[in-house]
Amino acid sequence: MFHYRVVEDIPGPGYLIAVHHAVWHTPTGQLVDVTPLHDNPKHRPISPGGDVLFLVDTNARPIAVGLTVGPRPSRFYALDADERLVAYVRKLQEAEDEACRNLYAGGR
Repeated sequence: MFHYRVVEDIPGPGYLIAVHHAVWHTPTGQLVDVTPLHDNPKHRPISPGGDVLFLVDTNARPIAVGLTVGPRPSRFYALDADERLVAYVRKLQEAEDEACRNLYAGGR
């Protein structure tokens, strides 16, 4: 799932967040979003036609954390070469990677 964000202090197109997302692959081949709707509309998928396009990442493998499956780190992409935006997005990516490393290590 992709989220689009802008940074109020940095003019330009903003950035994308690519989030690994769980779906159910039905016996008929349909992909169904199993995630409950989030209360905050900014976290809901944009789907004016009612359908959501899922891009399957065949290289993504679940990450075992004890007896549960941990989330894969999201990926952040600046949509402009503005140095401030690139630095901002780099910091977001570093924080995401650190949070996932802590989770995988059993931390919080």
